Amino acid sequence: MSLATHEVKAFLEIAATQNISRAAERLGTSQPALSLVVKRLENYFGVPLFLRTKRGVELTKAGVKLAAESKKILRDLDSLRENILKQETGFQGVYTIGFHPQVASYTFPRFGQELLEKADQLEINLVQGPSRTILAEVVSFNVDFGIVVNPPPHPDLAILPLYRNTVRFWVYGKPTSLQKPLQASAVAIYDRSLPQMESLFFKAQAEKKLLARRTLHSTDLGVIGDFVASGLGIGILPSTIAEKKREDKLVSLPSLPSLDERICLVYRPDFQKSQAAKYIKELILRTCRRG
Repeated sequence: MSLATHEVKAFLEIAATQNISRAAERLGTSQPALSLVVKRLENYFGVPLFLRTKRGVELTKAGVKLAAESKKILRDLDSLRENILKQETGFQGVYTIGFHPQVASYTFPRFGQELLEKADQLEINLVQGPSRTILAEVVSFNVDFGIVVNPPPHPDLAILPLYRNTVRFWVYGKPTSLQKPLQASAVAIYDRSLPQMESLFFKAQAEKKLLARRTLHSTDLGVIGDFVASGLGIGILPSTIAEKKREDKLVSLPSLPSLDERICLVYRPDFQKSQAAKYIKELILRTCRRG
């Protein structure tokens, strides 16, 4: 058995008037209907809530406590309703955006300034993690918008493509002896935790286009770019990361295999319906989609 809000409000009306008949008149219902409400409430709490008197009814000790707590609960519900309506119709609330680490440094700067300047009433949280983790967090309502790599279809998610990225092998413009792919002294530098990079490394070796016997590993793609620019080895990097380091004169190796990726925006369309959520979605699409 559960209680409805209108039953709690009826109880408070009876408590205020101390008369079931008068309360029924004010609520536009019948005395028998309110008597049933009282009976339901007393059965639910397992104690009498009213004492019957010649003039009407009086609250018991339990009834006094219920009246006080009920008023607080109804005030909290009204406040919650107001806050929800404000968030749905205005720019208020807390929104979390999750990124695959590979794309965070490239993607957020494209829309972050406008978001922080024009929607300064919003609280924005940023999180990073593997695509599968961000996807799971979006499904679980812990992340509002995810920007991830190669997301698989999911019945609860809207998946909107933003741009395509290419993972390639990169060296410094004037390669050192550690950056010559057909020499055994070459060193390959990549993030071993990213399957697409591991597969590229083994593919290049299987095709005998990369003879490197040594590898260096880092989970920071920016650091990998720095190492490549310093001549420490051949880096496996997304084009968006390598192209950000134009001043370091990184060049790709077109003779080695490459891999295309889809960078997508994912969110729950059944949940992200507020005006602020729609603004964030449209902002990301407008600033991050590339022709």
